[in-house]
Amino acid sequence: MSALAIAGLLFAASLHAVWNLLAKRGRDNQVFLMSAAAAAGVCMAPFAVARLLAGAQVPPMGWLFIVISAVLESLYYLLLGKAYQGGDLSFVYPISRGSSPLFVALFATIFQGERIALIGGVGIAFTVIGIYIVHLKSFARTDLLLPFRSIATNRTSQLALLTGATIAAYSVNDKAGIAIVDPVVYIFFMFAISTLLLAPYALTKKRYALKLEWQLNWKMIVLVGAIIGGGYLLILFILADNKVSYATSVRTISVVFGAVLGAVVLKETLGDKKILGACVIFAGIICIGLAQ
Repeated sequence: MSALAIAGLLFAASLHAVWNLLAKRGRDNQVFLMSAAAAAGVCMAPFAVARLLAGAQVPPMGWLFIVISAVLESLYYLLLGKAYQGGDLSFVYPISRGSSPLFVALFATIFQGERIALIGGVGIAFTVIGIYIVHLKSFARTDLLLPFRSIATNRTSQLALLTGATIAAYSVNDKAGIAIVDPVVYIFFMFAISTLLLAPYALTKKRYALKLEWQLNWKMIVLVGAIIGGGYLLILFILADNKVSYATSVRTISVVFGAVLGAVVLKETLGDKKILGACVIFAGIICIGLAQ
């Protein structure tokens, strides 16, 4: 992977960490995120219209990829929101985000025929291990194995694992979709359709929360929506010329950026585990950078 691609992914990861930090201000996190996704579509609309007027087209197969991605994005918001209702961030996030590079590598190999070089595979493994270390409470054996043990019996762990699979599925789908659809047009319709899919739930189950969220945080929602749209679009452009397995793994450094922002802005403790995890993730990114 080129240095320019890695730099773009690191910037996208920093945007991901920033909007997650900003999203914490939401009164109802699930409603905030659904609203921000809708705002992202609105922000992308002028650029998508310009591309369409310039001649960009969406072939029938392109619509299939867009709809699949929209369904998976909607499912992602619902699964992640449900998982967070039953478990802490430090428990859910390492399972969902840490498992996604492994699922991506599996799906990309099966459905797209990607071949992962040995050093690239080592890099993916390092990023997954690093993410896990960042979120450990301690290095005691009970804490080290708790998430693995709970997957078989704990509903929250199962939801987090399904979230990771969903992230991987839409990442692999997006890689195929932007091969035949302009990325700007693709992302606009994806957000628009996912908003329509989530609207019945938001308007029936979350009507009061939705109204209150926009009253209190509409400026932050629009800002986060713009960041989500811009960051997602940057990733799509990078995916066009790079293996999705590598790109997804490099992007997970957002976990480290989030930890740093939490320490600086929220005065959270950085801790030795986060520092060690960051070093392991960085080693993984170096390996991926050397892979072809």
